[in-house]
Amino acid sequence: MDYVTFIQRSSTCFHLAGVDHPAEPSLGLDRDGRWVLAFQRSIREDEFSSYGFEFRGKLDDVYLSRLIDAWEAQP
Repeated sequence: MDYVTFIQRSSTCFHLAGVDHPAEPSLGLDRDGRWVLAFQRSIREDEFSSYGFEFRGKLDDVYLSRLIDAWEAQP
């Protein structure tokens, strides 16, 4: 079974490790935030769509590559 890992973005937890990301209205993000590495979860791929996730658009490649690099650098 394949799993999808997702990382939650927070606009209040700047004290935790993660990747900063500015407000991006096109994605419905009206405040600066941080993709917080401690807030990652995994879910089975076949259950992913049943949890009410909504595709808002693609994260800019600059921030996506930073997020991937930070995720891969975790112990």
